[in-house]
Amino acid sequence: AVPGPLSRNAPGRQGWDIDSWFLFENYPSPRGTRQISTAHACVLGLYDLSDDWEVRLFPAGFSRSLAGGAFTQLDVEAAVPAEFRLIGGGARVTGPKGRFSGGLVGSWPHSDSTWKARAMVSSTSSEPVTLECCAIGLRSKRDATFLVEVAKATGAAGQSSWAQARFESPVVQLLGGGAVITGAATEMPPLLMSSVKDDTLGAWNAHAYSLLGHSKVTVTAYAMGLKFA
Repeated sequence: AVPGPLSRNAPGRQGWDIDSWFLFENYPSPRGTRQISTAHACVLGLYDLSDDWEVRLFPAGFSRSLAGGAFTQLDVEAAVPAEFRLIGGGARVTGPKGRFSGGLVGSWPHSDSTWKARAMVSSTSSEPVTLECCAIGLRSKRDATFLVEVAKATGAAGQSSWAQARFESPVVQLLGGGAVITGAATEMPPLLMSSVKDDTLGAWNAHAYSLLGHSKVTVTAYAMGLKFA
């Protein structure tokens, strides 16, 4: 196996939480994988047999009071420092139980060094809503040369939109992926799910669905892969 991240260097970060009907959480977790509603979490990992790699999580987030009931778009970005390469990320939005609605409409690589999260939420409480974002960074301890590649695909606009980003080269190892919805109506956020494709480790799927019949959405999927020189 080719040495890689997410094995010996991150023993407490090998889980992944996901919380849906609306997507509220898609985030690295020390608790391990879990299932909420009909959503499933999966973890992609690479062996690090010689302890060659360092993996770190770089979080960012903020809280805001949204009392008033109208849906509001919230954005936040997390960045990796210069000595790390961005290899993935996650996001979650939380608020007063039973008093806020909506969810994540985007969690995706925004640049070579930043991961961005976007939520569309409303609240009837003065308690704050919190949007968190996490960038996952990889650094070689032995100055190994490697590339992080990003594949991108955008689905057709409609009440339902589906896209698959994939790597055609077998030498690119899938690390993870993300997705973002555009064109969503502000009166009701759409549903978003993104995941590794079940029958191959070279593709990342994203699916968006509008709950309003007159509203069209467009989803863009991102796959992140590792290539050794």
